[in-house]
Formats: sequence, structure tokens, C-alpha cells
Amino acid sequence: MMRLLLLWGWIIIPGYGAMVGPKEVSGPEGSSLSVQCFYEDKHEENSKYWCKVTGLFFQRCITIITTESGKEETDGKMSIMDNPQSRTFTVIMRNLTLKDAGQYQCGISRFGVDEVFEVTVVVFSGKIFSLQTWRTEAKMG
Repeated sequence: MMRLLLLWGWIIIPGYGAMVGPKEVSGPEGSSLSVQCFYEDKHEENSKYWCKVTGLFFQRCITIITTESGKEETDGKMSIMDNPQSRTFTVIMRNLTLKDAGQYQCGISRFGVDEVFEVTVVVFSGKIFSLQTWRTEAKMG
């Protein structure tokens, strides 16, 4: 029974353990952020993608941008670059808005079930202060 349960867990958790990256990234509105996803060498030639998870009960991931092995692509405020030598691909999100917040996945296309790693993107509102700006405004206020 335990073996069956372990096998079932492996089947319903696609790509478990095959990719690594940050579990959460964050930035203020208007800024940029990058996410670096690491993959196994057996996936060097596969297409890589970044998708946003949608749906409450029946979740699916809508692909935002994709690239082929060793290539860089830009589409609007999104970029994706694959570096097979370091076995990483990097996604850059520019000009963040509050609508950009949510669950995303680094993904690798492959026959059968794709390899994926989930990343939470947090976007916060508010003015960014440097220490010097804060001191100046504190003296004036």
C-alpha cells in the first residue's frame, strides 16, 4: 500500500525535484525583477518557458514567454534567456504592476509531463526611498 501511495504521489507531482529556483521574488511597482531557474543537463536542448497560474479550483498555467535552447526572447516587458552551459534560464519582468503579482512557473517542455517549478511573484505598492531621500524628507516633514 505504501509503495502504491509513493508511486501515486510521484505521478501527480510533475517534475518534482528536477528544477530549482526561488520560491518567491518581489519588487515594487514600476521596477524590474529577475528569476533564475536551474535545470538538469538532460534538458539543455528543450524549450524553456514562463507561465502564470490561473484558476482557483482547476488551475492551468498560461504561457507568457518561451525560448529555445541557448536563445533569448523579448516580448513587451518580459524577457527569457537560456544558458545551457550553466543549465539555467532567466526570466526578467519589467515595469511591474500590482496585476503581475501571483503564482508563476518556470517550465521545460518535454514529451509527456513538463518539468516545472512554482514561483510566487509579490509586487508591492509605494514609493521607494533611499536612505538619503528618507533623511531629507524626514527633516523637511
